[in-house]
Amino acid sequence: MVRGILSCAAGLLALAAFSLPAAAEPSVIAFVSGPLAGATAEDVKHEEDNNLAERGTQVTETAVFRSNGLVAWVQWSRLGGNYVWRQDDLDGFTDNVRQALKATGAKVISGDRITVSGFSAQYRNVDLIGTPNRCGIFDLGRGKNSIIGFACRRDGQAVAVPAILQGLSVRNVIEP
Repeated sequence: MVRGILSCAAGLLALAAFSLPAAAEPSVIAFVSGPLAGATAEDVKHEEDNNLAERGTQVTETAVFRSNGLVAWVQWSRLGGNYVWRQDDLDGFTDNVRQALKATGAKVISGDRITVSGFSAQYRNVDLIGTPNRCGIFDLGRGKNSIIGFACRRDGQAVAVPAILQGLSVRNVIEP
């Protein structure tokens, strides 16, 4: 349920992602190589939830990145206590992105499951019907850590999701 709420929030943030750039902000999320290398984090949000049923705190951070015609939104979450994430399919998250960008549909062009720096990852490239956007949507997970996000471009070119994921860094969690 929490994952669904966060996915819905991701869709709403997608709308903000295509607005004017904001000032750079400090974030644990960064891109150190690939198409988004060196992009500065914008619209960073950091939350901690101490209300887990048993011991521990859930930490979540989101950020928007822009570079080379791409706009990306990434969310990293870590569960506390004895909890671990279960990896969801991408259908619901794809639909949230589709709705937020006001597309009438989403056509899956390609997708795959890969391993990125020890994280199990799944991704898909979709054309958002009724918009000029093509997006790469992704989900990475390992134990207590979950990373979800998307990167979109308006020029109709495919989004190089594996290259984006290879360049993703979350401090003390995942490094290329």
